[in-house]
Amino acid sequence: MKPSSKAKLAVVASAFALSLGLSQQSIAHKAKTITVHKHKAHHHHHLPKAHHKFTWKGLSYFVAGGLFYRFVDDHYSVVATPHGARLKVLPGKAKVVVVNKKHYHVVNGHYYRYSKKHHDYVLVKQPHKHKHVKVVAHF
Repeated sequence: MKPSSKAKLAVVASAFALSLGLSQQSIAHKAKTITVHKHKAHHHHHLPKAHHKFTWKGLSYFVAGGLFYRFVDDHYSVVATPHGARLKVLPGKAKVVVVNKKHYHVVNGHYYRYSKKHHDYVLVKQPHKHKHVKVVAHF
């Protein structure tokens, strides 16, 4: 019997996580998170003082220093960037860039588009940069 696509993906994800030094416990985390961190510790008991909290799809997220966190099992785990999330306030100093005639606010390497309709910032994937990239402002 051929393994399913989900089974193959689970094996690949587990191998990747183990190659990063993550424990089986963090791999089998209850929340749908990807725990990836540059340091040995992949969870924290405290967030940096300069962090922002927001809710997306009914879940609480925190962003600090360009990393996104969720509070799970008495600690903060680094999670995948929640593209599509909406924030009322940008989580730090931004520069405004124009890529292919569209304005983006860039904070710690993450790209946001302002929504006039909802009066908030939408976390988007980094746009493909072609010939038209221009930094407009820093704030």
